[in-house]
Amino acid sequence: MNHAVEITIEISGLKLAAKRWGIAGNPPILALHGWLDNAGTYDLLAPLLDDFEVVAVDFPGNGWSESFPEGTFFHFIDLVQLVIEIAHQLGWDQFILMGHSMGAGVATLTAGTIPERISLLILIEGLGPLTELPQAAPQLLRDSITQWQLHKTRELKPSVIALEQAVKIRQKAGNLSEQAARPLAQRGTIACENGVTWNLDRRWKVPSRLRLTQEQVLAFIDEITAPVLLLTSDTGFVPQRDAMEIRYQHVKNLTHVSLSGGHHLHLENPEVTATTIKKFLAQR
Repeated sequence: MNHAVEITIEISGLKLAAKRWGIAGNPPILALHGWLDNAGTYDLLAPLLDDFEVVAVDFPGNGWSESFPEGTFFHFIDLVQLVIEIAHQLGWDQFILMGHSMGAGVATLTAGTIPERISLLILIEGLGPLTELPQAAPQLLRDSITQWQLHKTRELKPSVIALEQAVKIRQKAGNLSEQAARPLAQRGTIACENGVTWNLDRRWKVPSRLRLTQEQVLAFIDEITAPVLLLTSDTGFVPQRDAMEIRYQHVKNLTHVSLSGGHHLHLENPEVTATTIKKFLAQR
């Protein structure tokens, strides 16, 4: 069995937690998780990619990573810089980039920003981030600032629950099986005296202050030179589906495969997902 090793990656004054599978020196894969998830999202898939070195990172304030400094706000686009810094700290000049959902959005923009460093791109249930029309920007900013003020004034009372209850909460929140929810709940909580508490930075629930337009996202996609494997599910959650169809047409070298398993197909159907990914990688 390809077991995981916990590692710490220090960037920009932050200590990020990560899991590493495989042997250093094998082709490297940097894996990015989805919104409100964590590196545990790859617990069932990564061990099956045994010919590769897979590093799955907890974004700041998710899983076991440190949060951004209190009182600061971060934007989706900042995660691209974060990913590039992580790759630099790992010593990877060129690497395979994999992302799920929000992580797939970050991976898309990263691959369009530093195309010369991304050898292959694996996207699970996502191609680029959510977008918005230019005229919607004022309302988007108003809503975000309103939620930010509520976040600042709301008293924080960590709830103490049993781990099994946390698993059930994750199942219900994401329409997940117990198999899929357990690794997310285990890494999304920390032990305390009478059970566990959630360790998610609440700022992740504040709506974005600004979103890119579809035209801007297409500009990033047009810069991608790496072959792309896109895995989607007919029963998954792919917002702005019409916009996504346009994006598919802009990918120069796209392999699009539909699998069963819903939005978290890599957790619900890891064996078939791994087989599909390894077939794609073996052909490159």
